[in-house]
Order: sequence, then C-alpha cells, then structure tokens
Amino acid sequence: MASALMASVGVAESPVEKDSRLEAGFPSVESSLPARPLLTDLSVVGKITSLLFGSKNPFRKRSTPENNRVWVLDSTAFKPSNELGQWQAEFVTCHFVKGRKDITEVVSYFADLIGIDGQAGSNAEVRDRIEKRLQPFVHQIAPAHTIEVLISPNNGQSSFKQVLGPANSNGITSNILTIGGDKASDGETLRVTSPGFEDISANLRFAGAEGWAVLTDIDDTIKITGTTDPTRVLRTTLADIPEPCEGMPEFFRMLNQILSNPAWFYLSASPYNLYPFLHDFVLSTYPPGDIVLRDSSWMSFGGLLQSFTVGVQQYKVDRGTKIQSWLPGRKFICIGDSTQADPESYAELYTKHPDWIKAIYIRTPTDLPHMKQKNSPERFAKAFNGIPANIWRTFVVPSELVDHLKGIVARNNKTTHERPRTQDPSHFISDRPSSFVRLSAVTMPQAFDRCKERPQHIDDILRGLNRYNPETTTTFQEYVSQQCEDKFFDVYACLALLKLYQFNPHLLHPETVTNILVKALTVFPSPAFSLCLALFPASSIPYGSDIASIPTTELTESIQKLTKLNTLLESAQYDAFWSTLESDDIYADLYADVAGFEDLVRIRIAGEVGKTFREIDLSVLSGWLNLRSEALVKFCQTACGWRVAGQKVEIPANAENEAKSEIKGERVGVDMFGRVFRRGYEDPA
Repeated sequence: MASALMASVGVAESPVEKDSRLEAGFPSVESSLPARPLLTDLSVVGKITSLLFGSKNPFRKRSTPENNRVWVLDSTAFKPSNELGQWQAEFVTCHFVKGRKDITEVVSYFADLIGIDGQAGSNAEVRDRIEKRLQPFVHQIAPAHTIEVLISPNNGQSSFKQVLGPANSNGITSNILTIGGDKASDGETLRVTSPGFEDISANLRFAGAEGWAVLTDIDDTIKITGTTDPTRVLRTTLADIPEPCEGMPEFFRMLNQILSNPAWFYLSASPYNLYPFLHDFVLSTYPPGDIVLRDSSWMSFGGLLQSFTVGVQQYKVDRGTKIQSWLPGRKFICIGDSTQADPESYAELYTKHPDWIKAIYIRTPTDLPHMKQKNSPERFAKAFNGIPANIWRTFVVPSELVDHLKGIVARNNKTTHERPRTQDPSHFISDRPSSFVRLSAVTMPQAFDRCKERPQHIDDILRGLNRYNPETTTTFQEYVSQQCEDKFFDVYACLALLKLYQFNPHLLHPETVTNILVKALTVFPSPAFSLCLALFPASSIPYGSDIASIPTTELTESIQKLTKLNTLLESAQYDAFWSTLESDDIYADLYADVAGFEDLVRIRIAGEVGKTFREIDLSVLSGWLNLRSEALVKFCQTACGWRVAGQKVEIPANAENEAKSEIKGERVGVDMFGRVFRRGYEDPA
C-alpha cells in the first residue's frame, strides 16, 4: 500500500530510506492511518486536460471569493542573466473549493493515536489545533483554476495585475512571470493581494544578483519535529505549539545581520498542505523568506509521514537547483540536520555548484531515537567525500558555528589579496569530518617539525638549490593555501618561503604571511611561531625592535595581534585566548583562510590537558576549550575519548599524567674515595 501511494505521486524510496523507515516503524503507522480520498471539483476529462494542456487548459475557470479558498505563497523576485533590467518571480498558488469538512472522527482518531486522548485530548485548544491543521488535507482541491493578483509597489506607482494559473491536477499553480519593477531595489518588499480575497496578502521580495542568501531546512533544523519517530511527527505537526530548535532564532538573527539582510529560502519536505502552519511559525520566529514545500497531493494521511521521509534527497536537490538558477551569483549558506538526507543533498548541490555554496551547517540532534548511524562520523565522511573540510560543519548548538561563520564571511567579502589556489587541489583535500576528528594526538601530538602530508614536488624544492630561487615563491604560496585548507603544517616549507621574502621583499604577500603565523599557532606549544616571526624581512619588522613600537600598517597590526595570541597560548592562558579572539572582528578575518582553526587549537589545548590532569572540572574545561553544554560533552567523549561523570571529566592514564612512586637504588663503593680521605687526614690544610 505504501509503495503504491509513493508511486502515485512520483516518489521513489531509496534503500537507505527504506531501512531507516522500517527501523523507526513508519510503514506500520502509515498503514493504520485513515484513507483520504482525493477530492476535486473537476471531471475526469477536466483532470486529464489539466495534465495535457497545462496553462492552455480549455476547462480553466477563475477562482472566486464565494466559491474558493486560495493561498498565494510568498515569493522572491530575481533578475535572470538573459534579461535586461526586468525582474522575474515564481508565483505559487493553491486552489481549493470553499467549505469546511466535518472531521470530528478524524480528529479523535489522531488524538488517540498520538497519545493525547486523556485530559489533553479533551482540551478544546488542542483539538482545535488538530482540526485546523488537518483541514487543508481534506479540502476539495480545484484544478484548472486561475486567480488575478495585484502587485502594489511602495513608490506610489499604481498596482499592476497578473493572472496566475491555471492550477495543475493538485490544485497548484507555478508561474514564472516578468514583473518589471525596473526601479525596485535589492531587499525591497511588495505586497501581493487579490480583489475580493480579503485573506490573501503575500510578500514579494526583491533579491539582487549579488550578495548572500540562506537555504535552510525546517523540520529538526529550526523547528522541533522529531522526524525519526512517526508518532512524534504527528504530534508536533498536528497538536503541539511549534517550538524552535535551541539557539536557532538567535543564530538566524545574527546571520541576518552579518550577511546584511540576505535572501532566505526555507526548503522543507513537508507537504504543501502545511503551508499556513509553517508560514505562521517562520514569520513569528525567523527572518521572512520563501517557504518551499512539496507540491504533491497525497491520497492518504499516511502520505504526510511519507512526505517527510521518502525521496527527500532527490526533491531537495531539484528545488535547490531551481533556486541556484534564479540566483547563481549569490553566495549561499546551507543549513540542515542529520535526521534525513540534508548532508547528502547539500553535498550533491555543492558538487554541482562549488562556487555557489560557501558553507554547509548540519545540526546533529542528540535527543531523538535512531540517530546513532545518522550522527556517525562515517556517515558524514561518506556524504562529504570530496567536499573541502573548511566548507562544512556539524553542530549540536549553533553557538559552535559563530567563529566559522565569521571567517567564511570575512574570506568571501574580501575584494583584494585573493588567496592563490592550485588548479586542482582535490587530491589534497581531507575526507575526515572536522567535527569528529579523533584526538589520537591528545597525549602524543605529532612533532611540529614533521609533515607527512608534504607533496613530492615541495620536498624536491626543499632538498635542492631551488629553495633559494625566487620563481618558487608562487609554488610555496600555493602550498601554504593547501596547508590552510587541509589542516596540516609544514614549518620548513613556510620558513623557506619567509627566507625568500627576506631576500626579495618586493615578492612579499601579506595574506600568506598572516596565514603562516596563524598556522603556527595551531602547533603550540612549539617554537614554530617564534621561528617564523624571526624570518620576516627587515623592511617589515626590524630585527630586535619592539613590535609595539613599529609604525602600524595592516600587516604589522596583524602580527601584533597574532603575537598576543601566541603569548596567551604558550603561557596556558586559555580563557584569555578565547576572550581575546572574540574581542575584535579583525581576529576572525585573520584566521578566515585557515580551515578548522578553532578545532585545531582545541586539539592542542586538549593535548596539554591530557598530559597534566587525570581529572578536571567540566566548568574549567569549558573556559579552556570555549565550549558549552552538549557541545563540550560531545567534544570530550567523541573527540578526546574522555569520560564525563557529572561535573567532572576523567582522563585516562598515560605516560605523562600518571604519577607513580618509584624507589631507585644505586650502589656506591667507598674505595674510590679512600685516597681523598687519607690525604685530608694526613695533610690537613
């Protein structure tokens, strides 16, 4: 039955989805839900012609306020590259026959199924919520219908009309229309209404060709849904007051500010019947934007659950590709979660459009069932295989992303000193997920002057006379970029480049110099930073000079700040290090090119802690690692292999932190001192 329903709407269930759904019991719950006949006011002939003729359907008719209920969805206007000054937008509408079905029995059925049939089930507010959210699933749809809308500019100009439709066999219209608006500016919002329909009031937002944009999932990314548990999905979707995921409203407000009012797209696998519910939630909690939902009309209430869990990757890649075609010049940040196929979907989109996506953030819920494999390092390693490690991050709470986000924005907003890149750096890219790097080096860190990742051509240069050839400067600079991306450090190659800068000051590249110093911070405690600092050209930093006394330039200011950070790390003032790092936005710009900078520093701090302590307070470690709550526990357990017991962290014994009493004896004969004693006795001074 489930397979037939999925086939009826053109949805294919992948083997992974099938196994995941079986484990969570989705098929059994779906089969128990009542059937929902597809209700339409169009004849069989009309439905067929709706499929065959589309916008030219001879059976089309206008929706009216007396007979129809119509939704007009919020939309984003864009300028296609092949048009001169003409804005376009995709207008989506949903048409229903007006009326209200008596679904008292259905409401009672769902109240019983999701476990609120007791006192809560008799609560009028709860039952009203269930009925209100179920009504769109039982509305009689109206294929082949059209509607006239008015688009009202804010500059006092007269409104202009557009006819949208006719609707397809699911009662949905989707029209990309040219809307003019030559004088409209990026970020401007117009109102879309329809004569006679008092409840129609949609937003049309203008998004220019350049700037930032956010593509985000909804369920279990920004709204608690519980998509790994069928009963919980039904409860949170139909009965509960929607709750935002921890920290996400604050994070999205910060995104809106840092990205300078970006375009927003909320991409969900939820069925379009949930649009009013999700629209109200997003509008009250998050920045306004387009809500993109599935446009299939399911034949049973079981389709609600299938919509969340079947064919998700195919659907999201398809919609993401459409959005990319509208705004190919925008820089996108993609946000999702690990409950379904967001990692794989965004990875596929990145592979298709690597210059379009600048960051991928995946939330990893820890309070849902069946999440062990979904949150496993192996899953992310496979999903993001071939994707640069500095592009994606997993997180429990969004505060973990702040520094990475600032770095991404700083790097992509630069207009000068673009970092040199190799033509094909893919063979240097690590496939290990940065958030799950196992700290095998916590107690035995690799020596700072060893580099197993050094390519052969770099090794050949370092072993020969070409290390003094100015023509190798570009090669070394590209190699520094690779070190920044791939989380390793080759101190001898960096020193060779700095020596070339000494002999050839005109070749000095300030951004590369900064990147070398930042990379040196990631291998503390070591003399790497001091060695690199000592090799700067005299024209930049005179030997023996007090750094604070040097006339301030962009480079010297960077060196001063990085030297301060190095001093704090080398003196184990870890709390002060993090507070200093967050005290000035310039720091975010300094380490923007260095992938996983904060994680690398945390690894080194954890290494020093592991050498020194067998047990440490969680509160102390929180300040030293700059992590809080679940993120701190996750780092200790997953990354370090430490045990968290209440407010204490227990560190396994190792050669450095294990104190053992030891008695050593040494046999010393007195014969060797005989002559000394005799001489002192016989010949006293």
